[in-house]
Amino acid sequence: MSALDTVIRVSERSPRFGLAQWALRVPLAAILVHQGILKVEGGMAANAEAFGIALWAFALATLADFAAPAALILGGLILHWSGDVLTRLAGFAIAASTLAVIVVVYGGGHWLGWQFQALITAGGLFFLLRGNEATARNP
Repeated sequence: MSALDTVIRVSERSPRFGLAQWALRVPLAAILVHQGILKVEGGMAANAEAFGIALWAFALATLADFAAPAALILGGLILHWSGDVLTRLAGFAIAASTLAVIVVVYGGGHWLGWQFQALITAGGLFFLLRGNEATARNP
């Protein structure tokens, strides 16, 4: 069975959302991976210093940028309670890390550009609060 067959099989279980949930999962995961790549390019220590953030906190945010997308995609493919847990953990990691970005980067008084991070946070909160309910069969 191919990955696409698995996605379709999972999506068919939900008359409410179907494939629509993937329209949020995939771009959200892609954006986060790209954010992680940007954090690694040029050296994490130099980037952490440029933002005035401790290296351990910057490394934790970078880990979230790579682990959360993997958990988000994998969680959507697993037809088991563990898939729901992965999805919710991914949502938590996304929401927490992007809220931290809003506070650290935009909390100093200039709010220009915070909307992108707020939208990513909303996507994370959606999956934190809904989990795989978006793919579960309606009773």
